[in-house]
Amino acid sequence: MVAMARALRHDLGDDLHVVFIGPCIAKKWASIDTTHLEIEAVLTFAELRQMFEKRGITPEGVTAEDDFDPPYGGVGAVFPISGGLLQTAGLQADLLSGEIIVAEGRDEFVDALEEFDISHTGARLLDILSCQGCFAGAGMTSDETNMQRRARISSYANTRIANFEDEQREQIASARERYKDIDLAREFEADPQTLDSPDTPAELKEILERMGKHGEKDFLNCGACGYHTCLDHARAIYAGLADSEMCLPNTIEQLRTAYGELEESHRSLEDAQEALEKSTRLASMGQLAAGIAHEVNNPLGILLLHANLAMEEAEEHCQLHEDLATIVDQANRCKRIISGLLNFARQSRVVRQPTDLAELVQKVLHTLP
Repeated sequence: MVAMARALRHDLGDDLHVVFIGPCIAKKWASIDTTHLEIEAVLTFAELRQMFEKRGITPEGVTAEDDFDPPYGGVGAVFPISGGLLQTAGLQADLLSGEIIVAEGRDEFVDALEEFDISHTGARLLDILSCQGCFAGAGMTSDETNMQRRARISSYANTRIANFEDEQREQIASARERYKDIDLAREFEADPQTLDSPDTPAELKEILERMGKHGEKDFLNCGACGYHTCLDHARAIYAGLADSEMCLPNTIEQLRTAYGELEESHRSLEDAQEALEKSTRLASMGQLAAGIAHEVNNPLGILLLHANLAMEEAEEHCQLHEDLATIVDQANRCKRIISGLLNFARQSRVVRQPTDLAELVQKVLHTLP
């Protein structure tokens, strides 16, 4: 982007306004780099479409199609594809020499830089990307898959090169000569993007315990949270960039624990419900027994009364007296059984409270004949 801006200013003057349009959001940061002010604005394809929509501009409204301004691109059209930089520059990654290192993706490019710094390899060129190529940039708006986009770019580049005319080839050759004196050097300043670490090990330990990391066996470093290690995740939490719920294994374990507690609570409720149903059945049986006991107790009392009266009139050693005594004995037995049923049905409890003893004795004396 910066090199192209310098080439444009070389041809059209330093007062040129340059806007970059592409799929890469990283270009926005590069455009505000204070060491290089060649680019005045950066738009993604999504933002360009929004601008067109607000202005009422549609592809169908274009009256005539036109090609890009010369010099026309050739192999450089594959630059957005992974490895396109090397092919554009006419370079080939030789695995034996190790002079060129290619790394793509958020994880691999960091590892490549760290390894390059540690091992001091003989590499002369690092072709490293945080993404998988410009065609997979965050600013894309196409619904096609990455493979479909890649195929479109390759097809376009092949068509472009196949249709090159002699005039276009001469323009490219003259462009190399015309731009050979442009200064393409660039300076960079160190800008470490490190997270603040907890001041004490105790703070870090407290964060790790919130994440369910109580020992070495809990440090899975699965990467499900988006960080390489559990320690990186904990440091991000300390810096306010993440939270402990992002730890998927810990969240799953918490859900499993909560599910177990709910199951235990459900079993306790079932036991309580069963006990309540039993108590209700017993209470119903008690009410039934009390009703039966009262109904049976009345005729039984009358029977017992008449048996005692008849026994008093009968001679003491006669057979009738013995039979009446048996009736009285069995009737009393029935009364004890009924009394037991009443005690089972009666819901009584002892209530202790202060009593005026003199008043109680006075009331008892009033009941005497």
